[in-house]
Amino acid sequence: MKIQNIIKISNAGNYYVIVLPIIIIIIIIIIIIIIIIIINIIIIIIIIIIIIIIIIISIIIISSSSSFSSSSFHILQGSSGASTNCDCTRSL
Repeated sequence: MKIQNIIKISNAGNYYVIVLPIIIIIIIIIIIIIIIIIINIIIIIIIIIIIIIIIIISIIIISSSSSFSSSSFHILQGSSGASTNCDCTRSL
């Protein structure tokens, strides 16, 4: 019945009094919804980028620390191996 009243009023010549504010309100609501969706998409993209950066940094730290620890382990192992295989006992 509301739609019929709007049609009757618009036919009576008061078209802009009733229909135009409703159209403006609907357009404003649609614009607000679009802005909220865009803000949410931007926030999600920022969160994904931050997560990717954290993963890349953690992979770099883990790989550098593991390569450092493995290289230092090899150096220690090599030095300990060299000390056990040295000719110190033969010279004494």
